[in-house]
Amino acid sequence: MHYLDNSATTRVTADAADAAYRAMREGYGNPSSLYAAGISAEHLVRESRETVAQALGCEAACVTFTSGGTEGNCTAILGAAWKLRHQGRHIITTAVEHPAVLEPIARLKTEGYEVTYLKPGRDGTISPDDFEQSLREDTILCAVMHVNNETGAVMPIRTLTGILRQRKSRALFHCDGVQAFMRVPLRVESLGVDFYAVSGHKVHAPKGIGALYIRRGVRIPPLLPGGGQESGMRSGTENVPGIAAFAAALRNPPRADIPALRQRLLEGLIPTARVNFPDALPQILSLSLPGYRSEVVMRILESRGVYVSTGSACAKGKRSYVLEACGLTPDVIDGTLRVSLSGDNTPEDIDALLEGLREAADRLR
Repeated sequence: MHYLDNSATTRVTADAADAAYRAMREGYGNPSSLYAAGISAEHLVRESRETVAQALGCEAACVTFTSGGTEGNCTAILGAAWKLRHQGRHIITTAVEHPAVLEPIARLKTEGYEVTYLKPGRDGTISPDDFEQSLREDTILCAVMHVNNETGAVMPIRTLTGILRQRKSRALFHCDGVQAFMRVPLRVESLGVDFYAVSGHKVHAPKGIGALYIRRGVRIPPLLPGGGQESGMRSGTENVPGIAAFAAALRNPPRADIPALRQRLLEGLIPTARVNFPDALPQILSLSLPGYRSEVVMRILESRGVYVSTGSACAKGKRSYVLEACGLTPDVIDGTLRVSLSGDNTPEDIDALLEGLREAADRLR
């Protein structure tokens, strides 16, 4: 199998799987219990939190474990909006956010919040000038992703948070970092964000585990109240196997020369293919074969054991609103494939993809 859809999910590393298994079979105490087995589990959670914090570039106390990116995004967005609702009801986001950001914001619209959706330029990024012009006295939340999951475009987060500081805005800033985490150099405290959500299954940990960075001093109501775990921010017995696996995946990630793999792909592309966002993150390549239906090309590739996608896994076959917002024409959108790389990939995976694309072009010409 040649798996090239790592933006959808990644293969769990052996270290991560082993860590989860040990936590389930050996360290299975409840971290809230006061006897030895519980204390041992709590120690494992504490060690894992330190590892995740180191990867994020923040203090361990700023890390709340979640079930993944969706929960992290919803916790930050809804919590920030509810906290500041008496100070204003204006939210700024982008038209190309993941549904895990757009849907909680859509819920807030039904509660009377007003939303400005910034559209990106042709390179997939939003303009800092547009962002600044959208700021208002009643703006209380900005939500801008770090790396787009379809285009690979890297948003100018540090510039945007700098604008908030210059304007002395009261708005809190949330960043969906799911596609950026472990892919771009990151010290989240230097980004100037108040919240930063990440997901384990995008970085070779199991599904169902993630983390939310909350800047020290920021207090928001929890999305999940209850027993008060995670310093009151995320109640419910901790997912110790997932937490242990998340940390293990970060300590020893698979490594490949991804820029070299991307270059190998670009050099071998058939002449009719076009790269939609040439300056994007190396791990995500949005390429189009205009005139061909991407679903048909994807099935031909699948028959050869090559797995890519037509875009976000959450889109489920619908035309990409992200690519529409970036101004791509319908024929380019309908012929677009997303190739996403990870440290697991090899030159053989790239060659198999190139051979599959050549076959698809020959069969569909």
